[in-house]
Amino acid sequence: MVPFQYCQLNKQRVFMETHMEKVSYIIGRQIGSDFVAQGIEINSEIFANAVTSAMKGEESQLSA
Repeated sequence: MVPFQYCQLNKQRVFMETHMEKVSYIIGRQIGSDFVAQGIEINSEIFANAVTSAMKGEESQLSA
């Protein structure tokens, strides 16, 4: 039996069973690690909301 992989979200374990869930976690870890390596500080909650909004095709909350 292969153990499920998991991450913690809001201090609760989130089990990653599907390929998409695992890839999503890997991409998030890579982006976060790249930001740290480059000394970039962001608000991760706003970042996650912006990614979600963009993937839904919603308009930007920032004006030009």
